Amino acid sequence: DRQTADQSDMDRLETLSVPALLLTGPEDHVDFRTMADVIEARAPGLTRMRHQAAGHLLHLDDPDWCADRLAEFWATHSR
Repeated sequence: DRQTADQSDMDRLETLSVPALLLTGPEDHVDFRTMADVIEARAPGLTRMRHQAAGHLLHLDDPDWCADRLAEFWATHSR
């Protein structure tokens, strides 16, 4: 692990060098939506997909939507 004591997890997001997917929904708690906004702003190359009605447990609220988004992401980023 290359984490150092002087580098927070949020600062480390800027060094992310792999494709990443962030799935969010408008029914999530405001604190989690804010965290998602910060992650999206700091992580280079991050793909964020927003569900129109789900909350924090997207995979339970709409498993088909999640599976479809994952398949799209993997198809785009597979080697």
